[in-house]
Order: sequence, then structure tokens, then C-alpha cells
Amino acid sequence: MSLLARLRRLLARRPWLYWAAVGAVALLIGLQVQAALAAVDHARRDWGTPVTVWVATAPAGRGDPILAEAREYPVAMVPAGALTGAPGGPAARAVETGEILLASAVGAGADVDPAAVVVAVPSSAAPRLVVGDLVTLFGNGAAVCDGTVTATGGDTTEVAVSPSCVATLAGHLLAGTVVVARHA
Repeated sequence: MSLLARLRRLLARRPWLYWAAVGAVALLIGLQVQAALAAVDHARRDWGTPVTVWVATAPAGRGDPILAEAREYPVAMVPAGALTGAPGGPAARAVETGEILLASAVGAGADVDPAAVVVAVPSSAAPRLVVGDLVTLFGNGAAVCDGTVTATGGDTTEVAVSPSCVATLAGHLLAGTVVVARHA
């Protein structure tokens, strides 16, 4: 008699064996689900407590009203300067759908040419600046271009500069030789 036939005969005479096997498999599956849920909770704790921030729900150009909604993100995913309250003004720069709104992206902002390119300069290379300050960017001690501060905070200062000097400025930024000077 084959092994399969013997097994069927055994289970037919003793149905409790079948149900014991079904229970053991169900118990193993339940333990696996519990372990997976515990891993998800552990990962949530690693990312930090949730923080409510405002996220753009539609694209907006500079000066356009911002459509946004409050969403919760783990603190590790929230950039410095994120809005925790409803945006209270027009877009200070172009905003894309799904972007976490920063304080520097909302409000009147600096008055800059729409054709200007905004570059991020390390804050360690700049004096204490505020939005709207006129600055000169130096690379290796030589003036590279003039610009207007559009945002400050965190590790960088954003400066709007002429598109004609971006390539040279990028080389100096890569080399780490950029210094920012505020106009008096």
C-alpha cells in the first residue's frame, strides 16, 4: 500500500490528527503575522513620532495661492522649517504637488527676477542673512556674481543669481571655495 493511501486511512480513522495539523498550521501563520506587525511597530518607533505638516495639493507658481492639506509624517522625514500651520500667503517660489511646504516657500519672499536661478550655498560660507538681502558670491577670492537671498535656514542659504554665472558658481560650490558677502 502506498504512503498516501496509508495517510488517508489514518486520517479517516482518527480525524483529530487532521484538525491538530490544521491548528498547528494556523498557529504558525498567526505567529508570523504577529512578528510582522511587531516589526512594523518597531520601524515606526525608529522613524520617530508623527508630525503634522502642510503639503501642497496642487502646483503653484511664484505669487499664486497655495492649495495645501495637513498630513502626518515621521519626524525623520520632515525637513527643517516645515510649516506646521496653514500657509498664510502666496507662493514665494514655484511649489510642486506633494511638496512639504517650508516657511521660505510661503509669503512674499524676496523680489527676484523670474529668470534667475536659485542656488543653495552652505550657511557656513555666509554671514547671518535674511530674505531679500543683496549679496555678492566669491569663488577663490574673486567675485563670481551678485544675487538676492530667497531663503535661509538649516545648513544652506538659497540665493537667486543670474543664469549666466551658474556654471562658474557651480564649479566653485563643488570645490568648496564659495564665500558670500552682504552688501552694506
